[in-house]
Amino acid sequence: MKNRIKEFRARFDLTQFALSQLVNVSRQTILAIEKGRYNPSIELAFKLSRVFNCRIEDIFFFEDESKQSISDLRKIDCCPICGNKHMKNANFCMICGTKIRL
Repeated sequence: MKNRIKEFRARFDLTQFALSQLVNVSRQTILAIEKGRYNPSIELAFKLSRVFNCRIEDIFFFEDESKQSISDLRKIDCCPICGNKHMKNANFCMICGTKIRL
């Protein structure tokens, strides 16, 4: 899994130490996450997203997701009820169960 922690820290003018204090972990944990040597718990990922005022998916992504082609992105749609992302050919939203296709 890849991440944009370093980019977000720069944007918010935070050191590794300052960010670690905000999310209650060690500076070494932030370093390990940035270097891709450690994947954070879901709780820590939520804390980081709150600090940066964004979604977890804005910070963390799988390596192959960053290489999606434009045609792949056109295949993604959102549920009109909950906003969950899904493939355009999906029949139901996996989160709220809304029927998407008729």
